[in-house]
Amino acid sequence: AVVSTQSTGYLAHCNPPADLPAAAYQLIHRTDVSSTAPPNFMQCQELKSEPGKEKEISFDSPVLNFRFPEDKRVEEAGHMFATSQPVKIVFERRPDMTDAEHVDQQELLLFNKTKRTMALPVGKSLFTFGTLKPSAREPIVIPDVCISGKALPRGNTVTLDLDIPADMTHWSEFHSGVATGLRIDPLLPDIDSQWIVYNRPQDLNNKHAGFLFALGLTGHLKKLSWRNLHDYLCQRHKFTSIGLLLGLGVTNRGTQDETITKLFSIHIPALLPPTHVPLELDHLVQTAAIAGLGLVYTGSAHRRIAEILLDEIGRGPGPEMDNAEDREGYSLACGFSLGLILLALGNDTLPGLDDLKLTDRLYKYMNGGKKEQSAATVAPSFRIWEGNMTNTNVSSIGATVALGLTFLKTGNKNIARTLAAPHTEFLLESVRPDMLLLRTVCYGLIMWNEILPTTHWITSQIPEVLLDCLEVLTGVVDESAGGSLQVDPETAFPCTLTIISGACFALALRFAGTANNAAFKTIMFYLNTCHRIGRNPTEYAGFSKDLTEMCLISLLVSCSIVMAGTGNLVLMRLIRKLRR
Repeated sequence: AVVSTQSTGYLAHCNPPADLPAAAYQLIHRTDVSSTAPPNFMQCQELKSEPGKEKEISFDSPVLNFRFPEDKRVEEAGHMFATSQPVKIVFERRPDMTDAEHVDQQELLLFNKTKRTMALPVGKSLFTFGTLKPSAREPIVIPDVCISGKALPRGNTVTLDLDIPADMTHWSEFHSGVATGLRIDPLLPDIDSQWIVYNRPQDLNNKHAGFLFALGLTGHLKKLSWRNLHDYLCQRHKFTSIGLLLGLGVTNRGTQDETITKLFSIHIPALLPPTHVPLELDHLVQTAAIAGLGLVYTGSAHRRIAEILLDEIGRGPGPEMDNAEDREGYSLACGFSLGLILLALGNDTLPGLDDLKLTDRLYKYMNGGKKEQSAATVAPSFRIWEGNMTNTNVSSIGATVALGLTFLKTGNKNIARTLAAPHTEFLLESVRPDMLLLRTVCYGLIMWNEILPTTHWITSQIPEVLLDCLEVLTGVVDESAGGSLQVDPETAFPCTLTIISGACFALALRFAGTANNAAFKTIMFYLNTCHRIGRNPTEYAGFSKDLTEMCLISLLVSCSIVMAGTGNLVLMRLIRKLRR
């Protein structure tokens, strides 16, 4: 009977009748045929919520029961995303351990679990997307991010008394607000400026800032009046300004709106006239404004803004250390914005941009070289000496992303060759392993149509001098390998694993959400290899815990991208095992 029901549902999905009610279209996953809004897979129960705690989610949905009739994988995922409850601390006390040592060990275990809790809102925003239709008379409850624990079996509360940064939970609170905002149905017509202000807390906080950003992602922020927007920005709350600027950039993506541009220009000193009065702007707010500006001018090839962003990628710290804080993030935002403005236009002849020597300057930002003087060049810093050479530790990430987006899907082999992994030991040692991962991803973005879901394509991204190392790591014999390591193992092993991780991530982007079995098996093969290495990283030279975890998480995310929306049990079991 179950097989018959599923077969009938599949046939109805492929050939939906034209006279079904809206609920039937939701049941067979064909809301594109229905004129109603998309179905809510998980409905909120009408329960009273305590302050700081969100409403419980009911997983008793006809659609979920139809898709997963034999298990509770969705409910299990919901439990893993809980952030407002204390985490359970289970620590077996040794007989020779004093009370002080026992408490210290509990706090250390809590600190490690807290890092996991603070990352949950990012995934939770995808899991609960579009599942809430709020009432106009009831305020939105944004859950807290609980960083306390409960020691079992006694149940006593454990708090963090370690020396932790004061701003440790700021971004997790921001993303908790984002997750709550993304729960709101994007097609809900009742969201207006009055409703947004109604949910504004008396004192602005990071959670509400993330909530505003989420409204921008779903398009509701465009309904916020200019008067209320001005009132928000005048409070000079850092995270609120960040959320609003990013949200406005997403909402007005590609519009080139002059009013929005003026708003962003106030927060970007590079766009202000030389005689402007210096404004005390937080550097992260400037970074958010740069990212938002790139979104507003997506695909426009705007000459003036492209020129400024190109200069800002390699901007120095300044004589008064104005640009010394989070320089890498600022350069990355400039790279993303420049890439969005020139998105996939790299092969086109763009009038007015030839004299910028775009590719040459980005290549220098990536690989180093003498700085080019321009009108936007700032005076050298009195504290940080960089000389007249490009600081690639700062500019390389932004330049790589800018090249990848500018030549997206163009198949330009000359540009792709500059992003490919170096073929000599000397050049490999000059590039950080994490940059090899990013370069390989951007190489895949350019050579998009040549990506294949096979281990052969992954192997083709690895330089010939590293093929012997690949054989040692994976156990797969390559006929073109020489039989002995040609490169120093401390260089070869990390470089090989990061290149594999980058290639798998590019493969995942190419087959995102397709549940392609070949792509899934290919990435899972390297994921299992990395997991085996992570259990005993000292067996191979050059591996550190941080590097192995970075590659492992990158490969895990790659698998999840390919299998997005499938509820794959193999992946869920692996995720549950790793999070413990």
